[in-house]
Amino acid sequence: MAERDAVLAYLRQAGLSTPRANAHIDKLLAEHTHQLAERLRNISSNDEGAGWNWWDAAEIPGACADLIDPPNTPKGN
Repeated sequence: MAERDAVLAYLRQAGLSTPRANAHIDKLLAEHTHQLAERLRNISSNDEGAGWNWWDAAEIPGACADLIDPPNTPKGN
């Protein structure tokens, strides 16, 4: 959770209290989580899910994970 700690330190340096900074981080993460969930809920009705094999339930969890965190996404710096 080093990224959260870095954002928390930045917000504290900007003058926010720790509880207020954590509240802002939590709100941002909640919104991001909601947007990902909406994307998954709508995957079958848009072009993102066009290449999925909807008849093979074993493939769907991996495809969902790749949608959220693509395998070629660079991590960190």
